[in-house]
Amino acid sequence: MDGLAKHEVAVVCLTCNHEDYIAQALEGFLSQETTFSFEVVVADDCSHDATREILAEYAEANPGRIKVLLPEQKQGAERNLIAACNMVQATYIALCDGDDYWTDALKLQKQYDYMQANPDMRACFHDTEIVQEGQTEWFLAQDYANTSDGKLRWSTGHRKFAKKDAYSIEDYIPCGFVHSSSMFFRWDRNLKIPDWYYSHILGDYTLWILQVGRGRFGFIDETMSVYRRRGNSAYDFLDRCDYWDKTREDWVLIDADLADYFTHVQPYPEAVALLKSRMKDDLRKLFIARYTFGMPDEFNALAQRFDPFVEFAYGCSLLEGDCPSYRQVARAARKVMGFPLHDVLKLRRLQRLMKRG
Repeated sequence: MDGLAKHEVAVVCLTCNHEDYIAQALEGFLSQETTFSFEVVVADDCSHDATREILAEYAEANPGRIKVLLPEQKQGAERNLIAACNMVQATYIALCDGDDYWTDALKLQKQYDYMQANPDMRACFHDTEIVQEGQTEWFLAQDYANTSDGKLRWSTGHRKFAKKDAYSIEDYIPCGFVHSSSMFFRWDRNLKIPDWYYSHILGDYTLWILQVGRGRFGFIDETMSVYRRRGNSAYDFLDRCDYWDKTREDWVLIDADLADYFTHVQPYPEAVALLKSRMKDDLRKLFIARYTFGMPDEFNALAQRFDPFVEFAYGCSLLEGDCPSYRQVARAARKVMGFPLHDVLKLRRLQRLMKRG
């Protein structure tokens, strides 16, 4: 525990080169009005800008309230997140990245009160406004624009989100509708984090699933945080096809590892079925993206590496026969995964136009 006092709530914040944003995040934490004690633990992943200097100033000005983890070597977001969560002894843990921020001074109190009133709930979340910075329109904006006031929101703005009294991970797996800045866990300290967790991106999505497990979680229908969409962030892409190309490999691996976890570690057949369904969709998007870019060698290499996942999700192989050609593999992928050739050719033309422009 390293001498940390016991608090009811711990706020865990991850930073990396957030010099322009971290002060706003910290002010949002410090402005919280609560009837209980809470602490803020910030884990910085070797920022090379002024982030660490800003953190030092805030920690010095708020002794006992803000604690900073400063590893000497880069850890990655997932290791930093778990290291920070393991450092505290609080009953509840709230998350918020250093480039996002909270907008309601009663956020922690409302989530704490909700969890105290609902002891059967494993976690709760709330709505998050999405603020776009920079001049480039976010290509996924329309997916979160299902709102009456025109603002983008994660969760209620998502076209697949439906308000309910309680949710399970069966609701969550298909579209991951909880933003990290709204996550509030009843932390399970006995949960063993699998080794594979640290090899993936999107640790908050996976952590939510692992911590909730077979339990339920609830929704507070208020907007209490902001997700800052920055044009220069690590999770930024040119368009939907570029997004699929650069993320779906890891998504398929996450699907597979979670399916294995809920098969052998914490049996949950309904979750496995949903992860299998999600893997189908992720594989389809990955193969569409690679086929769109029109690189035969890479496409065939992808088919070689991911055919076991195709067999798991779709029940058949893309590699029938000895050394199938690019055309044979591509034809099999289109048939098995059901993406029309004319859609791919349309995407391919758009990619060429973008390169020329």
